[in-house]
Amino acid sequence: MHHVPQIPNTGTGSPNGGMTVYYIQPPTNEKVTTFPKGFRMITGDPMRRDRPGLDRTLPESYSLSFRCWESKEVFDPSNTFPPGTGQYDSFELPTKKCWDGKNIDSPSHHSHVAFMIGTVDPNAGVILMDGACPSSHPVRIPMVFFETVWDTPRFHDMWPTDGSQPLVLSMGDPYDGLRVAKADT
Repeated sequence: MHHVPQIPNTGTGSPNGGMTVYYIQPPTNEKVTTFPKGFRMITGDPMRRDRPGLDRTLPESYSLSFRCWESKEVFDPSNTFPPGTGQYDSFELPTKKCWDGKNIDSPSHHSHVAFMIGTVDPNAGVILMDGACPSSHPVRIPMVFFETVWDTPRFHDMWPTDGSQPLVLSMGDPYDGLRVAKADT
């Protein structure tokens, strides 16, 4: 994460780029178990792709997500990716919220944790999702939410005119979230 500029986690202000890490508690007064000593997990799935028919109300759809922020209002429907030029883009990576209660790691580094059962409001994402842990993974753990923000307006005059994609994520996928147009186009 040292390649991402850091910003203070003040919860206020108007960030112009960087990474913030959140520990998200459930919206209910539910018991949450802290991570045990030695606990390990990976999150996200570089092989998961958005495809026709993907149910955007399931938490698996948010293993890795992007937002093209049109508004500073967090739950504004225009903030989904993409509709337009955006004031800034964010790359969001949440962890799973349910643990099997036994294994501090697994060979895959993710099968000992699971997504909650329930639906996600696409405007709110998984942060405020309320649901139940599956019986196979009954222990509720905090969600760690990584958010990286890019200040996209400063790229207006730097984007290639031939439409090529100059940016890639570390797993090799192109990142095409910076299709920034001038306000008058």
